[in-house]
Amino acid sequence: MALVEQAPDPCLPIEEVTVESLGGEVFVRGMDMPQMLQYIAGRRAAAAPKAGESEEDANVRAGTEAVAKALAITVLKANKQPLYTEEQWRAWGAKHLPEAMKLFSVAMRLSGQDGEAERGN
Repeated sequence: MALVEQAPDPCLPIEEVTVESLGGEVFVRGMDMPQMLQYIAGRRAAAAPKAGESEEDANVRAGTEAVAKALAITVLKANKQPLYTEEQWRAWGAKHLPEAMKLFSVAMRLSGQDGEAERGN
């Protein structure tokens, strides 16, 4: 195998996604390495069962918290700044769950985590 002379310039993938309930198009971009590692660590920590909570219930809770966290990092306005805070995504997602999950799926795919949401990792 040959040694690499020059690697391609790494950049975070970004995609425009139309979300009618948000009034049009938003940017969804992949997480960078520190964001992804923090996201994974937070997801794992949140999955620890709380008093009286089953492991399955803890995983469900952690998964729902992870969606809002990911959207706050990856969904951007036209100026490439975050559209909503985590708390705002929780409120918006309660009314627009299918669209929230669509955005989350795009964010995970762009972050190289295809299928992570389905596996609960």
